[in-house]
Amino acid sequence: MSMPLQSLTSSARCSLMPRTTTFRPPDGVWRSLDWYVQETMGARSCREAQSIVKERWNRPEVACLRKRAYRLGNGQVEPVALRLAAISVNCGWLGVISEAGAVATGIPGHFADVWAVVAQRLGTVQLGAAPLLAVVNHASSVSPGDGLHPVLKWTGTEWFSRIDLLLATAARIDAINASVLLKSHLLEHGAARPLTVVRALDRVTRVQSIVHDVLARRHEAVANAPCPAAGLTAARTLAAEAPDVPDGVPPRLLTPVQQAVEALLGLHTPAGGPAGIPRARRCLGREQLQALLDLDRVGHEVRVLAENDRQVAAAYGPAVMALRESNTLYRRLIDAAVEPLAERGRVTALAQWK
Repeated sequence: MSMPLQSLTSSARCSLMPRTTTFRPPDGVWRSLDWYVQETMGARSCREAQSIVKERWNRPEVACLRKRAYRLGNGQVEPVALRLAAISVNCGWLGVISEAGAVATGIPGHFADVWAVVAQRLGTVQLGAAPLLAVVNHASSVSPGDGLHPVLKWTGTEWFSRIDLLLATAARIDAINASVLLKSHLLEHGAARPLTVVRALDRVTRVQSIVHDVLARRHEAVANAPCPAAGLTAARTLAAEAPDVPDGVPPRLLTPVQQAVEALLGLHTPAGGPAGIPRARRCLGREQLQALLDLDRVGHEVRVLAENDRQVAAAYGPAVMALRESNTLYRRLIDAAVEPLAERGRVTALAQWK
């Protein structure tokens, strides 16, 4: 039996909203993950990072991690997944295992084994993406994405590297867009209350103006931030496979709530992956993916209503335009993060970011 429409947005919020959570750092045998992450963050090249991982993960003592991964409790899976994700992007790996379970060339067997178990627990094999590296990495921050309390940081100094700033910004815009998700119930049953839908769409437009301001402020900071080799590798890995359009965000850098806003506006088109699942959605866990499918139903009704109601159409157009402008500014920031380091004043730019 299908879920009543009135419950779609409320159930989706539980899965998609960023959580302010202090995850415990890995303990016991899992503490070695922090050492491996730090070693790859200090690598001078992608090849060096891969060599570090191959050497560390071919040791006998890591063979037990696969069985222990099955026994990870609630609140322990994400911290382990976050560290595996960081290692993978530092190595420039676009994928570790496929959805069919095939291991990519050059991946150490023990690393792939642990990845597969953690992926099964979370419901996605695409761990190296913004849902973990941005949102979970900043879950303990009072203001998500403020950059002050990430779990993992690519520089051991007071400075934030490009990848740190990029991920902090992704977490920040995820948190800002959460206010749209909080009021998403206003978009339901739109045919019966079109003026309520208009209010909700106006809210989308206002929230995007805040996102625009954040992205504009942080662009120069990212362009002028320090750029360690591993951080640049990580940024370029996350930015891979970007759509060839100005507002095309690389699939690994779209956050869960960004995708939720797109779904609520009926902008999802079934293309780009198995069974029509877009690449960005393949980076989400099973519960988040189901939540977006539920929001797609709401978004479809909103879009149809906009085609048939002039008042709704007058609010729908600016909301879509504002969201696309957010994506365009975000794409510019991502492009700045992967370009050669600028020669201009880094200190001034970082002061503007803060």
